[in-house]
Amino acid sequence: MPRKINAKAIISYSLLAVILILSFVPIIMMVSMSLRDSLLIYGDFWGLPWPPKISNYSFALFDLLAPVLRTMYLCVISILGIMLFATLSGYAFARLSFVGRNMMFWVIVMLMTVPGVLLLTPNFVLADWLHLKNSLEGLAVFYIGGGQLFAIFLLRTFFTSQP
Repeated sequence: MPRKINAKAIISYSLLAVILILSFVPIIMMVSMSLRDSLLIYGDFWGLPWPPKISNYSFALFDLLAPVLRTMYLCVISILGIMLFATLSGYAFARLSFVGRNMMFWVIVMLMTVPGVLLLTPNFVLADWLHLKNSLEGLAVFYIGGGQLFAIFLLRTFFTSQP
């Protein structure tokens, strides 16, 4: 029994195909422009890159190597610091009994609702006062402090779920 061809389905799939093709245009243009000299981008925007300049990728790789390494260093330091302090705090909130435990945990949950933008000026003043400006370690200190709230919340729920 042959399937009935539906005009609505044909229009829908045709529209989806057009959208799919158009969604690849920025990617194709990005690759095309990355293979050109900068003067060719301004001179012939829609033209094909001829001759292709593969050396652009090596320049980009060498220019981006130092920032990528700095970012990886900052991520590793920040994640290790967040996990170290939040694991201790999360375990304490989950397993230990002390005065004000529930109230302190709800304060942490409420502090999670404070937008990070509101902390920019106080953090800058604090970084200036502690002489932590213009250093990756100073930035890591604020990343560690800023990541504590969610990490404590997450690890407390993890530790309470464990038998």
